[in-house]
Amino acid sequence: MAVIKRLTLQIPGSISNLGPGFDSLALALKIYCKVTVTLLEKNDPNIPFISFKGAVAKRSESDDIDDLLYKVLKSIWKGNPDLLRCIRMEIESEVPLGCGLGGSSAAILGALWGSYVFQDRIPNPPDLLAEVSLLEGHSEGFSASLLGDFIVCARSMDGERVIAKQMNWPERWKPIFLIPSYRRNTEAMRSCLPEKVPLSDAAFNIQRSALLVSAVVRDDDSAIKEALHDKLHESYRSPHVPLLARVRAILGDLPVLGSCLSGAGPSAMVLVTEKHRSEVFEALKAWAETEDSGISVLAIDADREGLRELSLE
Repeated sequence: MAVIKRLTLQIPGSISNLGPGFDSLALALKIYCKVTVTLLEKNDPNIPFISFKGAVAKRSESDDIDDLLYKVLKSIWKGNPDLLRCIRMEIESEVPLGCGLGGSSAAILGALWGSYVFQDRIPNPPDLLAEVSLLEGHSEGFSASLLGDFIVCARSMDGERVIAKQMNWPERWKPIFLIPSYRRNTEAMRSCLPEKVPLSDAAFNIQRSALLVSAVVRDDDSAIKEALHDKLHESYRSPHVPLLARVRAILGDLPVLGSCLSGAGPSAMVLVTEKHRSEVFEALKAWAETEDSGISVLAIDADREGLRELSLE
């Protein structure tokens, strides 16, 4: 089948929330999703609309990434259904779906970027984030994958824009991720959260979120230790994501800066300084090897670049 145009993108995964920053803070990670969008000369029903390779191919029946991607493309190409029928996507990803590392966000962002390019539109960040916010509702992970680095994110007062500000994550701070073999659906995990929370818990998180941003700006170890705590989502999700509590129980006297749920879970992040990364990594890996649940331990640095176009043919 003749190909008119082919675009390949590299998109980093992300960790959202970072403890107290619910729906507002995120960090891009050096674990990547490669998205190839192809425009065929004519529709060929024998070629699947979306194909998956790598870790993303190992998805459960509950994963709805196919539907989400089609929803994105159909929304963008609603005025040109003939073009949509000629589009094909291949997603090759190191990021498993449903583990809290932004795999779905990276794939959806790739679909959205590709739709802009194939319609000769300039894929500028404000427009992309506004559209993805309307489609998905939560923009911090998308913002980190798009822009790279540490992101502070908020929806505008009129609800039509996303304001995303990028900051330099301290080079010395190194995340270590513990990823269980089971997966969790993001929307299901959001349904665990209450409609209302105590005022004291809201104030607690506002204080910690502000402190976390200050810690990043000032490269302040003592501040980040105080900041990585939450009362808005982790405790409500804990029955469904038990790994975080187990990890915290074995951290003991290890030289860590803190720990938190990775996005909505089920993975957990432990933050350390570069000086202590090897020591903590080996301790966590040794603990994981004694468990029966197939926990993976990965040291993943922050990504500075965000989304990159690898080729356009």
